[in-house]
Amino acid sequence: MERLRLFSLGDIHFSRHGTVGETIERLVYESDAGWTSRELQDMLHLRVQVFLLSAVRKGTVVREKLGGFYVYVHTDSAVRELQLLRRREQLEVGAIALVEARVDDELIIAVLLALLKHPEAKALCVNRNETPD
Repeated sequence: MERLRLFSLGDIHFSRHGTVGETIERLVYESDAGWTSRELQDMLHLRVQVFLLSAVRKGTVVREKLGGFYVYVHTDSAVRELQLLRRREQLEVGAIALVEARVDDELIIAVLLALLKHPEAKALCVNRNETPD
């Protein structure tokens, strides 16, 4: 977090950017792919919705809907487009990973049935289609 100029001492959090609002604006301006409210909330350890809404209303941050959620991005159109492009790339990579990791429904049902039939079985046995001794 030092790269973002955020510091913590126990449960107390500090920013070199000043107020929470100024910190959020700075983080959005310096981000590669904008930030969602959840990402900012996790990073700053506080609810950020009010600060984001205020920044959007002041025109110091732009909010774009992307992939079913809002991404907060730079006010400069060239920077904003680059941030949104990077965010779209992140979403595509995430979607591909989800598709690749998706387990077939039939396999899930088969594993659950095997575990119901043989409650003493370990997952490894079920996975190998073995029955416990």
